[in-house]
Amino acid sequence: MATANESAGRQGEMRAALESGVELISEKQRVQFQRYQRVALEQDGYVFWVATGEMVDAIGALHYATDRLQDEDQT
Repeated sequence: MATANESAGRQGEMRAALESGVELISEKQRVQFQRYQRVALEQDGYVFWVATGEMVDAIGALHYATDRLQDEDQT
């Protein structure tokens, strides 16, 4: 069984490897996000998302993927 120090060392190695992998994949890009605030009406609980005008910068890359399934019995 590994000691606490050995386990902490392995986690540090894993974290360093993951961080370097993210930097490699993202090519140190900056992604800018618009911040929104959730507003719910008291009368009926209807929810709106209102832009606050505040921008947030994040270092990395944004990857988006979708999967579409089309079954013969459902089309």
